[in-house]
Amino acid sequence: RAQGVLAASETSHADLITLKREAADQLRRVDEIDPRQRGDLGKQLRGLIEQISTAIDARFAAIAEEKQKLIAQLRRQLTHAELDAALDLAKSAQKRWQGLGKGSHKSDQALWEEFRALIDPLFARRNDELKALDASREAERSAAQKLVEEMAGLGAREDLDAPHLEAEIARLEDGWRSA
Repeated sequence: RAQGVLAASETSHADLITLKREAADQLRRVDEIDPRQRGDLGKQLRGLIEQISTAIDARFAAIAEEKQKLIAQLRRQLTHAELDAALDLAKSAQKRWQGLGKGSHKSDQALWEEFRALIDPLFARRNDELKALDASREAERSAAQKLVEEMAGLGAREDLDAPHLEAEIARLEDGWRSA
């Protein structure tokens, strides 16, 4: 059964790890069988464990290599990309990253940090731009609101005669147009 699982290309990492644990459990229980068979069975189980470890390591290495290629490709693409295009590239790369699967924890963590170092500044820059745009819009809205309030208050001012009132209205209209 173990050789069949190893030979199957669609076997998942989890299945290989489970198989390795099963083989290790069987190796620990080898002393329960006939002493004349222990040596051969122990060798077979240790060989099987080594084969499984090699298969797991090879898959982890392949995943790490694919992730390194993705990082290198993204780095090249981002060198001359405008922010909008760079964000699209980053989002696409994130989707591809998820599809590559999980490798060994240590290499995955290091590669993830390298990947994030490429894309996080892009999203932070977009966030800063949006915050600046919101602040600008809020300032414009406040300025417009102030002009509206001043215009509404003109009728209540008794200190203005007709020419001064017209001058104030003209000033507020100029402010409105420029805002």
